[in-house]
Amino acid sequence: MDWKNLWKRWARYAAACLFVLLIGSVPARAAGEGIDVILLLDASSMAELGGAAEGEPWLACPCLNPEHFYLRPAAVNDAALRAGVTFPAAETLADGQTAGADEVAVYDETAGGWVALSTAREYRFSHSFLSEQEAHGWQPWCYHFMRDAEGVPVRIKEGEACGCFGRLEAGKALARVLAAAVLAENAENRVAFSAFGEAGSSRWSCPLTGALPDVLACIDASPVQRGGDHAAGLARALRLLNRRPLSERLGRRAVVVVISGGETFPAGNSARALRLAEALKADVGAETPAVFGAPLLPEERRGCGAEVIAIGLWDGGSAFLDAFASNAEARFSFGQNETAEAAASAVIKRIVQAETPVVFSQVPFR
Repeated sequence: MDWKNLWKRWARYAAACLFVLLIGSVPARAAGEGIDVILLLDASSMAELGGAAEGEPWLACPCLNPEHFYLRPAAVNDAALRAGVTFPAAETLADGQTAGADEVAVYDETAGGWVALSTAREYRFSHSFLSEQEAHGWQPWCYHFMRDAEGVPVRIKEGEACGCFGRLEAGKALARVLAAAVLAENAENRVAFSAFGEAGSSRWSCPLTGALPDVLACIDASPVQRGGDHAAGLARALRLLNRRPLSERLGRRAVVVVISGGETFPAGNSARALRLAEALKADVGAETPAVFGAPLLPEERRGCGAEVIAIGLWDGGSAFLDAFASNAEARFSFGQNETAEAAASAVIKRIVQAETPVVFSQVPFR
């Protein structure tokens, strides 16, 4: 007799029986029971504010202060355009030439002379520079403006002193308010935080806790990371939720909130991120396939029955973030005229009122 295989069959049967007993012994969640909320912040270089002093921040986020804007050169180097240069330099003004109507002249250090910028349109951005079609052919960070008391365009030299901020600053502000709101809503709630960017890296993380100072300290300390790999943060969420005791996995709702601009770099990272999001949303305990580049143990790859909420920072339409969210009602945009408090209020309402039932898989827990 094959005692080894017989023992395995009996072990599986016993585990299945125990699983059924546990489900039967877990009461329905009361309205006051806590919720586990994991905040995932896009801390990639594409979320960092880019400035002229940083050279050529091709992947950087533009300034998101709604009172600030960028002006496009009235003319660029035609020879460079014909040669296929993606970001040609502005054409300098000839000796004695002045800016025309609806133009302003500024000294361009890169071009080594005065250039004319068109004031016919003030450009304000919602994505990183390279994802904007209108950014092709110029270097916006070189021509960053605000208006003075008389309404005259004034070139910005010191970004921080003038109130410039990028998506990373906005994302951290929103994460702070969300963490505080979740913990204030119910004393039984818990929050975890993880900043993602580099492939496979979620080092800047705080485990599930009810201690707000710990979460805020982690948010504040998280640095900018290379790349834009959402899978790193989602894998961290799977680890945190699946490492909880069985009673918590069965009895507590789980919500994962992704705060991001929506870009991925390289673009192929989006496919594995979406697969990990589906794993988070799968039935509790369901086996999910391994995802390349996401080093998760088999017990960490199980479904969590979680709701995935996506918040787009200054992003009105991202197919990637739309696919991320559990449904259309779980997708939010944090716009230029919206405060972190207002955005957090809408998300908290969704978290508290959306009583997503916990659905159990028929696969025994291991």
